Amino acid sequence: MTAHLADVRGPRYSLSVGWVPGHEDSEGNQMADEGARRAAQGRTSAPHLLPDLLRTDAPLPISISAVRQGHNTQLKKRAQLLWENSTRYVHARTYTPHALSNDYLVLIDAIPRAQSTVLFQLRTGHIPLNQHLHRIGSSPSPICFQCFEEEETPQHYLLKCPAYNRERFRLREQEGHLQIKRLLSNPKSIKHLLEYIRRTGRLRTT
Repeated sequence: MTAHLADVRGPRYSLSVGWVPGHEDSEGNQMADEGARRAAQGRTSAPHLLPDLLRTDAPLPISISAVRQGHNTQLKKRAQLLWENSTRYVHARTYTPHALSNDYLVLIDAIPRAQSTVLFQLRTGHIPLNQHLHRIGSSPSPICFQCFEEEETPQHYLLKCPAYNRERFRLREQEGHLQIKRLLSNPKSIKHLLEYIRRTGRLRTT
């Protein structure tokens, strides 16, 4: 593709702009390809053909950006490995599989701090429901005091407890099939979840 642009000062001047597809009948591209192929095969250039900078035994200059990028990559790998070996990973991987993911920060950016705190507590299980309260010695029993059917976990409170069937009916109308992962991870679902929590009044003190 070639474009001809006439100079605005007169017809004597013109500019041609040519576009050459990579690796297609271009001598420079062919030479670069051949050089890269030889280097990949371990066939180095003759010393007298190298630039002066490379004709020395001194270490080659180090790219600061490349070193920084490599360092950050190693840090991310190490952080992910530590996260996967932590005791919290099995529980939290449903919502946060990657240690350095910004998904959660994006998720809570649009909601008030008090609501983001409740969301975080639900995701970790460290929330004032009887299962957790009993574990830390603040409740005589882990059983749900609203229905007395099973332990009051986040899953029980959000998906099962019959005491909140009316509130959950509205939530199901908004969400369809209720899934704990979607409720705690999807931005639209979180809005519905927070409405459900407000209507139940169970976590009002939180």
